[in-house]
Amino acid sequence: MNDLHDTMRHRGADGLAAPQAGIPLRLAIVEGEHGDPLTLVNPQITVERGPVSEGPEGCLSVLGVSSFVERHQALQVTYEDPLGGPHTL
Repeated sequence: MNDLHDTMRHRGADGLAAPQAGIPLRLAIVEGEHGDPLTLVNPQITVERGPVSEGPEGCLSVLGVSSFVERHQALQVTYEDPLGGPHTL
């Protein structure tokens, strides 16, 4: 988890999922509301809300390549924290 966070910050990314770094785990780290990292273990999108809009997206797995992707305006995600506690965001 610390290595993913360090890589994310070093590359100036807003988030990084373990599979992007060649780690076969359901784990992601994203920038939290106040600049603190938020670690999501076994994240699952449970609700998609609002209109879909298109925006730019890059990937640390393929540096220098970006594309436009469609995303819902809001999501609900369930996940566990690093200690196994359940959360919904």
